[in-house]
Amino acid sequence: MSRALRQLAILGYRIAGGHRNSWTTCQNHSDRELLVRLGAISEQRSSVMRGSGVDLQTFRPTPPAPGTPLVVLPARLLWDKGVGVFVEAAQRLRAQNVVARLAIVGDTQPSNPRSVPEATLREWHQSGVV
Repeated sequence: MSRALRQLAILGYRIAGGHRNSWTTCQNHSDRELLVRLGAISEQRSSVMRGSGVDLQTFRPTPPAPGTPLVVLPARLLWDKGVGVFVEAAQRLRAQNVVARLAIVGDTQPSNPRSVPEATLREWHQSGVV
C-alpha cells in the first residue's frame, strides 16, 4: 500500500510540476534531493526554505513565571475547533492533580449546528474544569 501511495505522490508532483507556473518549496535539502532524483520535481523549479523552528542562539528559554500556569484556547466555540478535546485535556490534567488554570475564550454561534451549547459551557464552568 505504501509503495502505491508513494508512486501516486510522485505522479502528483510530476503533474503539478508540469505547469509553467509551478514551483516546489521543500522543508530540507534531503527531501528536495530525493524528489529530484525520483523525477518528481525539477531542480530548476524548486527551492529549500531557510528553515523552520526556533533559533536557540537567539531565543533562550526562561524560567517559568511564578504562580499557576494559564492555558488559553482562543476560538469560536465550535466542536470542530477542538473545544471538546481541550476540555478533555483539562479533565485529564485535573485527574492527575496537575495545577493549572485552563480557560476557553470565545463566543458561541447558536446558528451553527456544530456550536457548543450554552448549557454545556455553563456545566464546564460550574465544574471548575475550565
